[in-house]
Amino acid sequence: MKKDLKRNVGFRRLLENYRKIFRIPENLNYYSAEDFKSAEKMFVKIALIEGKLKF
Repeated sequence: MKKDLKRNVGFRRLLENYRKIFRIPENLNYYSAEDFKSAEKMFVKIALIEGKLKF
């Protein structure tokens, strides 16, 4: 049975939270538009796998 992650509200909120954490002025001013998208994707992936972020 395959779960549909796009409909999972908890998962979507977690993704939004990690994206919000990554979108700080230091990152927004440092990366180009293409690099920002790639770096944000990598950050979210690592955050989901590791789960060791401090808020």
